Amino acid sequence: AAAVAAAGGAAAAAGAAAAADDDVHVEGALFFVLRDKRVQCFYIETPADVPVILSYRLLDEGSVARVVAKMKALETSRRVVVDQDINKPRGTIKWMSPADGETSICFALPETEGVARVSVSIDYGQDAAYYQVLKEMEHLDDVAMATTKLAGTLWLVLREADLSKAKEQEFHEATERTFSMAIYWPIFQLSILVVAGFLQAQSLQRFFSSSSLV
Repeated sequence: AAAVAAAGGAAAAAGAAAAADDDVHVEGALFFVLRDKRVQCFYIETPADVPVILSYRLLDEGSVARVVAKMKALETSRRVVVDQDINKPRGTIKWMSPADGETSICFALPETEGVARVSVSIDYGQDAAYYQVLKEMEHLDDVAMATTKLAGTLWLVLREADLSKAKEQEFHEATERTFSMAIYWPIFQLSILVVAGFLQAQSLQRFFSSSSLV
């Protein structure tokens, strides 16, 4: 599963969140205390074309928060995929990951002052509502529905494997570049020392010759 890292503020794990379906991957709940202008973020790695479901809960009555999710695909700049205020006690925000890469999800207060507590969890895959609509449209029985969910789970695993493979390739290329630099950099430094020593010797010889010391 994609790794989740808390960053940009005090975010503590608040236990595992319950999944709506077996094929939904739950990363666990995070708890934020938003104060003043402080922005608090966490990061997830998302494969391309995978539905991402952000479930939130505002723990203070009447509080309002703002959530911004920015996607950074491999070797590209960041682009915003979510930017909206949340003022309901609880809800979900869904989006489709546009490419393999890292997504930063940040929370802040829309106003300059105040305090708000928010609990957040991240799920991957389709939710129960999607499968209910699919079941009614396709007239699927329980066996066919279970098979469809299993296929969805397998597809998620394969997409995560593809992302891991892409990151492994990127790491391998970075390692090869570092290895090449480790070989050629000492040679370059030695060349500079040899040239500098030669020029210094020439300079000293000219100095002694001009001073009639030799």
